[in-house]
Order: sequence, then C-alpha cells, then structure tokens
Amino acid sequence: MIRINSFLKYLLVGGSSALLELILFYIFLEKLDLKIIVANTIAYTTLFFFNYILQRNWAFSSKMRIKKQIIAYGVLFFFNLNVSNAMILFLIKRFQIHSLFSKTITMFLYVPLNFFIYRKVIFKR
Repeated sequence: MIRINSFLKYLLVGGSSALLELILFYIFLEKLDLKIIVANTIAYTTLFFFNYILQRNWAFSSKMRIKKQIIAYGVLFFFNLNVSNAMILFLIKRFQIHSLFSKTITMFLYVPLNFFIYRKVIFKR
C-alpha cells in the first residue's frame, strides 16, 4: 500500500476545501451580491469543521485532546480570516485584481505557514 505523507494529505484536504470555498465565495459575491468581506467570511467560516476534521483525522492523524486543539485551530482560523480579508481588499484596491483571483492568491500565500503551524503546534503528535 502506498503511504501518503502528511504534506500531500494536507494539500489534498486544503485543495478540496479551497475549491469549495472559492465556489461559495463566487456564489455569495456574484450571485447573491454580498460585499467582498461578507462573502469571504461566510465562505471561509462554512468550511471550518470540514477542514478541521479532515486535517485532524486524515492528514495529520492527531490523537491530541480535541478541546485544546480546536481552540488553537480557531485562533489560527480567525487570524487567517482577518489576513485574508485584508489581503483581498488590498489586492483589489491597490492592483485592481479581480476579487476571485485576489482570493485565490491570498489562499495560496498562507498554505506553507499553515502547514507548519498545523504540524508543529495544532496537530503535533
């Protein structure tokens, strides 16, 4: 059986979550005509537990206590959400980059840092 390392699993979970998040962001922004920050916040928040459960149980196979872990995950979540909102607005206003592309760029920027924090802090063994 082929063993998939945690970084590849992290990318698979994150990639599927990112795709769903981008779809939701597009729907909220373009179809429901919500403001950028509102659309991003709802899309990002919607996938909180989906991403947490798959990262915890599959990508990192963590056995730590859930209460402590979900608090740390939540802190990182709120940090990422605020940075994401700020970066999306910055890219749109400063460089006139389309909102969907701005969101995609922003999502790719925090992938390496999140992996490190997940592996060494939140889902450490």
